[in-house]
Amino acid sequence: MIAYKLHRFVDEKIVRILPAGLLREPLCSLKRADAIVITRTNQVSQAQLNDIENRLLSINPDLTIAKAMHAPVCAKTDSESQIELEQLKGKKVVLVEFPRQQIYSLGFLTSELQPEIAPNKKQKFFNIFIPTAPNPTSGYFVIAPEEDLIIVDLTRQEAMAMIISGGIIQPERFTKKDT
Repeated sequence: MIAYKLHRFVDEKIVRILPAGLLREPLCSLKRADAIVITRTNQVSQAQLNDIENRLLSINPDLTIAKAMHAPVCAKTDSESQIELEQLKGKKVVLVEFPRQQIYSLGFLTSELQPEIAPNKKQKFFNIFIPTAPNPTSGYFVIAPEEDLIIVDLTRQEAMAMIISGGIIQPERFTKKDT
């Protein structure tokens, strides 16, 4: 009896929220939806969001539209350990040769490695967090000697925009202006 009630709830309530599947049904399927959630609304302009809403409402004027914003709360490494975002504040953006020589990745200098655990006690080594693209909530942790790091004139926000966009978005202050 409980399974039947759960199935009925899912069938009548959850399935009616959105047509099932990512891009599996045509937009006209929205005619049977009662509500829709637009995600990542903080990543588009208000004009773009209005256009999306108007298009949805033109298909189903009775549609309830909810908006969700996504904000990272931490970064996760491959080993699933978490790095709190607060720990990344004020950290320098660096280029480091990773995953091999002559290939560079943007990373965040997180701290100096303690000499007791450094591979060479005569050199300074630094801990670097390299976020993955396009989802920077995971990444790689590497240890690199100071002389192998290139400090880049980017803010953390500019670096994250480059990482998330796969390099499509670059700081406007560096783009050439046609005159």
